[in-house]
Amino acid sequence: MGYFMVFKQSEKLYQFKDALGSLSTLLIGSKKALVLDTCYGIGNLYQEIRNITDLPLLVINSHGHMDHSCGNYQFDEVFISSKDYELAKNHNSIEWRKRNIATAMKNNVLPDGFDEKTYIERREGNLKFLDNIKEFSLGDISIEIISASGHTAGSIAIYCKELKLMIVSDAICQYVWLFLEDSTSVTDYINTVERILKEDFEYFIVGHVPGLLPKKTMIEYYDCAKNIDLRKAQKVSFENFDNIESYAYCTDYLYSKIGCGIVFDKNKL
Repeated sequence: MGYFMVFKQSEKLYQFKDALGSLSTLLIGSKKALVLDTCYGIGNLYQEIRNITDLPLLVINSHGHMDHSCGNYQFDEVFISSKDYELAKNHNSIEWRKRNIATAMKNNVLPDGFDEKTYIERREGNLKFLDNIKEFSLGDISIEIISASGHTAGSIAIYCKELKLMIVSDAICQYVWLFLEDSTSVTDYINTVERILKEDFEYFIVGHVPGLLPKKTMIEYYDCAKNIDLRKAQKVSFENFDNIESYAYCTDYLYSKIGCGIVFDKNKL
């Protein structure tokens, strides 16, 4: 088995799951193809995409975190919100990239022939700003860029009207992280979900679990955030972020398959 797991959702829609757990989404139009997120950059995402399409590529980072932007160096240019530019540079630092390699080695998923020197040196890639760009055309598919702040200030979502599809990555998900230093607030997240729910879509895609989720599931995430109960929140911690105060409010338990939740900073409600 290769470094990536490939999920074909339709002739126009593919997902690539990185061996370390993040997802890249490929949307194929008649003239161009969209690549949303470039994963950790340990595996050769570019080649995986070229195994499927030879169309010109439009590459976008949904936000600046390392598991969505460290593969940017494999592409000529990548679009990102300017609000996440410094975040992307920080998460593509030599320190973070060495940490990614160590994690891959620990999990025994470092590919044969991996070029550690190139990986460390290439950093965040050739970033272009999305600011003032509201829409791109892939030919028969138009994609709208929607601000989706909360998880990070510069998080964005991609809306495909023709497919009635919303791609939200980590901006809206089953257990959204809002406790990070680069996160905004729970209130901002709630406002983001409210705005996105007004769009005419039937399914949405998140950043770490492959597949298409029905719109009603996003409504469940929204209800959870709206009804957050501090009395039932539990203190939690995560590797690489264990020095940050974080609490989880969940409808079941953290990372339960049947529940959902918010991981937040009590000072940023």
